Amino acid sequence: VGLGEVPAIGIEATIVVQPVESSTNELTGLYLEAPPAQGGSGVVVLDGPGSLAVQATIVNGYEFGILALGADSLTTLTGLSMTGNTVGVQAEDNAHINVNASTVFDGGIGLRFVHSAAASVRACSIRKNADQNIVVASPNVDLGTAASPGQSVIREAGGVNIWNRTAGVVPAEGNTLDTGRSTDQSNTDQTDSSQNIANEAGGCIKLGPGDCA
Repeated sequence: VGLGEVPAIGIEATIVVQPVESSTNELTGLYLEAPPAQGGSGVVVLDGPGSLAVQATIVNGYEFGILALGADSLTTLTGLSMTGNTVGVQAEDNAHINVNASTVFDGGIGLRFVHSAAASVRACSIRKNADQNIVVASPNVDLGTAASPGQSVIREAGGVNIWNRTAGVVPAEGNTLDTGRSTDQSNTDQTDSSQNIANEAGGCIKLGPGDCA
């Protein structure tokens, strides 16, 4: 665990973690708020053979609240409150991340998963983010299945609530979206606040058993 700039990506971070082999590193009960004009990231997770559990922590006002980069590490977020971050949680490359029972609101984008990141989201409140609540640009993202419903509230984004930027199927069953919005699978405009979802060409977001057949 360290503090300061992460040279590999050129970003300032309040906490930098490189998980240690065969152990679970824990960050619990912290209050992290970006210094004025710093941006940067609250927590950056680097590649390592261990795992990191972040629990009951507040992360406000960063460019990236949590930034997961480690291919061999597993990051589990539980009970976080995140407000006013440009991106609340971002997982890149081959990072593995679970987001559970956390609140991400009033930022730019709530959750964003890119490259080949593997992510699971359960029982979260992702609301009122100015662009989208969740952006999926990795084929390895699970927002909920029939066997394991998402149980998240994903509502009131400035654009669509869920933007699928892949050409595949994103499982997202068992979540609560805005009842006054359309869930048109053919919508491709991620900025359209009358729609819950948007897909790239060929993509589909599986909200229920009748979708993506």
